[in-house]
Amino acid sequence: MRKSKVGTGLALVCLMGGAAVALGAGCSGVPETSRWDCDPDSLFPAAGCVQDAGIDDASDAGTDGPTADNGRCPADTHTCVPLPEGDDAIFWHADPPLLVWFGDNVEGEENQPKCPADTAPAVQARMYADLIAPPATCDSCSCKSATADCDPVPTSITIRAGTCDDPSAATISFDGPAGWDGSCTAANALPEGAECPPGSGVPCLQSIEIGPLPPPQNGKCEVDVVEVPKVAGLITKWQTTSLACRGENDTSLCDDAARMCLPKALFPDRICVWREGLHTQCPRNYQAEPARWMYPEQVKEGRGCTECACGAPSGGACVSSLRLFQDEACSAQFDESTTASLGGDCAPVFPNGRALGSKEAGPAMYMAGTCEASGGEPFGEAMVDLDNAVTFCCRPSYVFET
Repeated sequence: MRKSKVGTGLALVCLMGGAAVALGAGCSGVPETSRWDCDPDSLFPAAGCVQDAGIDDASDAGTDGPTADNGRCPADTHTCVPLPEGDDAIFWHADPPLLVWFGDNVEGEENQPKCPADTAPAVQARMYADLIAPPATCDSCSCKSATADCDPVPTSITIRAGTCDDPSAATISFDGPAGWDGSCTAANALPEGAECPPGSGVPCLQSIEIGPLPPPQNGKCEVDVVEVPKVAGLITKWQTTSLACRGENDTSLCDDAARMCLPKALFPDRICVWREGLHTQCPRNYQAEPARWMYPEQVKEGRGCTECACGAPSGGACVSSLRLFQDEACSAQFDESTTASLGGDCAPVFPNGRALGSKEAGPAMYMAGTCEASGGEPFGEAMVDLDNAVTFCCRPSYVFET
C-alpha cells in the first residue's frame, strides 16, 4: 500500500511550530486538501487524488523503493529531508516535497527532461518561465487606385457681350435644361447677330465663360493588403522550463518525524515545496535559492494587428469637354473646350455675334487621387497566466552523488 498520504502530510505540518498549532487544536481546522487538490484540471492534485506512480503495494517496490532497506530510508538512492518550518509553513502544500528539475527549455520531445524511473517516475507538472513573446507580425497596408463619380456638365455656361476681362460686359446664360446629363441640347440657343442689349449694336456672343465641373463624388479607395512572410501563428517561447516529479515517500523511514524519506536530488534536480500564487519568502529549510515563479505553458494572448483602412481620396479631379455648335442639332461644331473640376475658363469667340445653337458635354473621366493607408500595426502582448502561477522553494542539490 502507498505510504504517502495527505493526512500524513498535514499531521507533519502540525509539528512545524506554534503558529501552525494556533490555527486549530490538533490542526482540526486545517482542510485536508487545497482548492486545487482534487480539481481534475489542476496542475498539482493531491497525492490521494491521483494514481500511484506505477507502484500498487510496498511489496512490489523491488530494491529501489524507499521501503526496500528493511524499513529504513535507503542511503544509496534516498535521503531524509526536513519538511518546511516557520510561521508560514502551513501555507505551503501539505503533500510531500517534489523532485524538480529546472533548466533551459529546448525544442523536441526527445530533448525534454524525464522523471527518474527508479525513484520518482510520475510527472506532476511541467511549468515554464521567462516568456519570449514578440509583437505580432502584421501585413503591410496600402490602398488601391481611388475611384469616384464625375458629372460632365459644367456648373455654368455664360455668354458674354464683351471680352473675358471686362467686368461690365452684359451676360446671358447658356446653361442646359434642369437635370442636363450632357447630351445634345439647344436650350438657351442664341441666333446669329443677336445684340445685347437689343438695338445697341453690341454683339451678344463675344466670349464664353465655362464654370468648373462639380468636384468628384463618392470617392473611395479599396484596401490593398500586402502579406508579409511570417511563421504560422504568433511566436510564443519559454526560455526556462521545470519538471516536477513524484515518487514513493514516507516519514516513518526517518528517525525524525519532521523529516521525510525522498529521492536524492543530484544537480540540476532539487527537492522543492510549492505553493499556488506568487510569493517571495520561502519557508525555512527551503531557502537554498530565491523563490522561483513558474507558469503554465498556455499564455493569455492579447496580441494582434490593427485592421487595414484607407482614408478619403485627396488630389483627384474630374475632366470632361464642352462642344459648341452653330446649329441646333449638334452637327456644325465650331469650338471644343476642356472642362475640369479644378476651375473654370473663359475664351473669346470669333467671329463675334455668330450663332450659338446647341451644346454637348463629353463623357467625364476621373483623374484618381490618393488615399492614405492606416492599420497593420501590432498591438497588445502575451501575458503569463498569473491565475495559475506556482512558486517553488527548494533545498540545495548535490553536485556529486554521495
